[in-house]
Amino acid sequence: PTPAPTPAPTPAPTPVLMPAPTPAPALSIWLNKESEYSDVGQITVSCPDGMTLTSCTCYSAWFACKGSQSAGASCTAYSTGALVKAVARCGWLSQTSNWQDVSSLMSGTGDDVTTEVECPAGTQ
Repeated sequence: PTPAPTPAPTPAPTPVLMPAPTPAPALSIWLNKESEYSDVGQITVSCPDGMTLTSCTCYSAWFACKGSQSAGASCTAYSTGALVKAVARCGWLSQTSNWQDVSSLMSGTGDDVTTEVECPAGTQ
Protein backbone atom coordinates (compact mmCIF):
# COMPACT_ATOMS: atom_id res chain seq x y z
CA PRO A 1 0.00 0.00 0.00
CA THR A 2 1.05 3.52 -0.71
CA PRO A 3 1.31 5.75 2.36
CA ALA A 4 -1.16 8.64 2.63
CA PRO A 5 0.30 11.96 1.59
CA THR A 6 1.37 14.26 4.40
CA PRO A 7 -1.11 17.13 4.73
CA ALA A 8 0.26 20.56 3.94
CA PRO A 9 0.82 22.74 7.00
CA THR A 10 -2.01 25.08 7.88
CA PRO A 11 -1.05 28.63 6.90
CA ALA A 12 -0.83 31.18 9.69
CA PRO A 13 -3.92 33.34 9.92
CA THR A 14 -3.68 36.71 8.25
CA PRO A 15 -3.44 39.38 10.94
CA VAL A 16 -6.41 41.73 11.10
CA LEU A 17 -5.45 45.33 11.60
CA MET A 18 -7.80 47.09 13.96
CA PRO A 19 -8.29 50.86 13.76
CA ALA A 20 -6.68 52.92 16.48
CA PRO A 21 -9.02 53.49 19.41
CA THR A 22 -10.95 56.73 19.37
CA PRO A 23 -9.91 59.02 22.21
CA ALA A 24 -12.50 59.51 24.90
CA PRO A 25 -14.57 62.63 24.34
CA ALA A 26 -13.65 65.63 26.43
CA LEU A 27 -17.20 65.77 27.76
CA SER A 28 -18.60 62.39 28.55
CA ILE A 29 -21.40 62.67 31.11
CA TRP A 30 -24.12 65.30 31.66
CA LEU A 31 -26.30 65.68 34.71
CA ASN A 32 -29.02 68.19 35.49
CA LYS A 33 -29.28 68.61 39.23
CA GLU A 34 -32.25 70.55 40.61
CA SER A 35 -32.85 71.96 44.06
CA GLU A 36 -36.15 71.76 45.86
CA TYR A 37 -38.51 74.73 45.42
CA SER A 38 -37.93 77.67 47.74
CA ASP A 39 -39.52 81.08 48.26
CA VAL A 40 -37.10 82.42 50.88
CA GLY A 41 -35.11 84.65 48.51
CA GLN A 42 -32.52 82.20 47.23
CA ILE A 43 -31.72 78.50 46.94
CA THR A 44 -28.47 76.74 46.04
CA VAL A 45 -27.68 73.36 44.47
CA SER A 46 -24.20 71.90 43.86
CA CYS A 47 -22.73 69.42 41.40
CA PRO A 48 -21.58 66.06 42.76
CA ASP A 49 -17.88 65.73 43.66
CA GLY A 50 -15.68 65.38 40.59
CA MET A 51 -18.16 67.04 38.22
CA THR A 52 -17.83 70.57 36.83
CA LEU A 53 -20.67 73.11 36.78
CA THR A 54 -21.18 74.16 33.15
CA SER A 55 -24.50 76.02 33.40
CA CYS A 56 -26.63 77.57 36.14
CA THR A 57 -30.24 78.71 35.73
CA CYS A 58 -33.30 79.62 37.72
CA TYR A 59 -36.64 77.91 37.07
CA SER A 60 -40.08 78.98 38.25
CA ALA A 61 -43.55 78.13 37.02
CA TRP A 62 -44.70 81.34 38.74
CA PHE A 63 -42.39 83.76 36.86
CA ALA A 64 -40.55 84.43 40.12
CA CYS A 65 -36.91 84.16 38.94
CA LYS A 66 -34.81 87.15 39.79
CA GLY A 67 -31.66 85.57 38.31
CA SER A 68 -29.04 82.95 39.02
CA GLN A 69 -25.34 82.91 39.79
CA SER A 70 -22.63 80.26 39.77
CA ALA A 71 -19.67 79.95 42.10
CA GLY A 72 -17.34 76.99 41.74
CA ALA A 73 -19.55 73.89 41.56
CA SER A 74 -22.62 75.63 43.07
CA CYS A 75 -25.62 77.30 41.43
CA THR A 76 -27.81 79.79 43.30
CA ALA A 77 -31.23 80.92 42.06
CA TYR A 78 -32.80 84.15 43.34
CA SER A 79 -36.54 84.63 43.91
CA THR A 80 -38.86 87.63 43.79
CA GLY A 81 -40.82 85.96 46.61
CA ALA A 82 -42.61 83.04 44.93
CA LEU A 83 -41.28 79.52 44.39
CA VAL A 84 -38.07 79.01 42.38
CA LYS A 85 -35.54 76.23 41.99
CA ALA A 86 -31.87 76.29 41.02
CA VAL A 87 -30.89 74.08 38.08
CA ALA A 88 -27.21 73.15 37.70
CA ARG A 89 -25.90 71.46 34.58
CA CYS A 90 -22.90 69.38 35.55
CA GLY A 91 -20.38 67.61 33.34
CA TRP A 92 -17.75 64.95 33.90
CA LEU A 93 -14.92 66.55 31.98
CA SER A 94 -11.74 64.80 30.94
CA GLN A 95 -8.84 65.92 28.79
CA THR A 96 -9.52 69.55 29.73
CA SER A 97 -7.82 71.99 32.03
CA ASN A 98 -7.70 75.60 33.16
CA TRP A 99 -11.43 75.99 33.80
CA GLN A 100 -12.40 79.47 34.99
CA ASP A 101 -15.60 80.95 36.40
CA VAL A 102 -16.79 83.84 34.23
CA SER A 103 -19.87 85.73 35.40
CA SER A 104 -22.03 88.29 33.70
CA LEU A 105 -24.02 91.04 35.29
CA MET A 106 -27.41 89.85 36.53
CA SER A 107 -30.02 89.82 33.79
CA GLY A 108 -33.28 91.71 34.08
CA THR A 109 -36.30 90.16 35.77
CA GLY A 110 -38.69 90.00 32.79
CA ASP A 111 -39.32 86.93 30.67
CA ASP A 112 -36.64 86.22 28.06
CA VAL A 113 -34.34 88.99 29.29
CA THR A 114 -30.77 87.93 28.57
CA THR A 115 -27.27 88.87 29.56
CA GLU A 116 -23.94 88.06 27.94
CA VAL A 117 -20.42 87.25 29.02
CA GLU A 118 -17.22 86.58 27.09
CA CYS A 119 -14.45 84.11 27.82
CA PRO A 120 -11.08 85.62 28.75
CA ALA A 121 -8.58 86.16 25.92
CA GLY A 122 -6.72 82.97 25.03
CA THR A 123 -9.46 80.63 26.28
CA GLN A 124 -12.35 78.89 24.55
